Amino acid sequence: MNIVLDTVIVSLRKSYSQKVEELRMVLFELEHLQNEVIPELRRKYDLNFRTDEVTIQKLTLEVSEQQRTNELLLIKYQRGEEITQKVVEFVKMFVEKEYSRYKNNKKNSTFGLSESTSTITASKSQPSEELSRLYKDLVKKLHPDSNRNNVEQPPQYWHIVQESYEMKNLQKLRSFHTILCSEQLSPGMFTSTESEKDRLTLEISLLNRKIVLELKRLDSLKSKEPFTFKDLIDSEQWQQQHTSSLQESIQTLQREIEQAKKVFLKLTKGITLKKDDKTILQQEKETFDEKFTNSTYFRSR
Repeated sequence: MNIVLDTVIVSLRKSYSQKVEELRMVLFELEHLQNEVIPELRRKYDLNFRTDEVTIQKLTLEVSEQQRTNELLLIKYQRGEEITQKVVEFVKMFVEKEYSRYKNNKKNSTFGLSESTSTITASKSQPSEELSRLYKDLVKKLHPDSNRNNVEQPPQYWHIVQESYEMKNLQKLRSFHTILCSEQLSPGMFTSTESEKDRLTLEISLLNRKIVLELKRLDSLKSKEPFTFKDLIDSEQWQQQHTSSLQESIQTLQREIEQAKKVFLKLTKGITLKKDDKTILQQEKETFDEKFTNSTYFRSR
């Protein structure tokens, strides 16, 4: 006896498979962009412009700090307070503390599936059977011996799956299982035709939402530096123009710093910091320079 499938279910199954593949392709492109294209662009950019970029970042922070110091001193002056050595030292200490969060700021990027800062992991009450089953399916899918006839999966996926399993991150394993292993939902998992329709409809809706979110991430990456330099980075003419632009920015910032220092001297009437205070400020700048050198300036521009 031939089994006649509901045409609605056939259509939903087809749509589900298409959405899974669409999401998979978006994630593949994200992986390629994050782990191959952008790192290479940053490397090329660093070779030509890192020195100027570091200088701009340092000067930008310096002028901002100086202007903030002047702002607080001006407020005290307008309130009728006397600008004494102690007041100047207090304002300087306050501003340094306020700006330390910018100097120490570190941003982390996640690969593949976007997550909130509070990663949801599997609790002890969640069944370990599902965790093991998902992990085995993913390992089988990603292992080179099992993947010879298919498109090679990015090696980062293997590391993400291993880390997710070790951290018992059931949610992330479920997501990757959907992306990498699911081709079509099995009819055997449904108790009735209507339940399959409902389940497929829900899964398609969730996939659509995920696709929209990942496409936004993709568009965001493409709209930012250094990706915006992709077609220009190897052009000598553009390199010269960009160098000139960076040098102009440096000169502008230097003028702003000088102007801010003049305002500071006028507000303090010649009061200067103690020698020990100057040493502390210099150490702060050196610490910032070291931290900046170990970070990516594109993220803080």
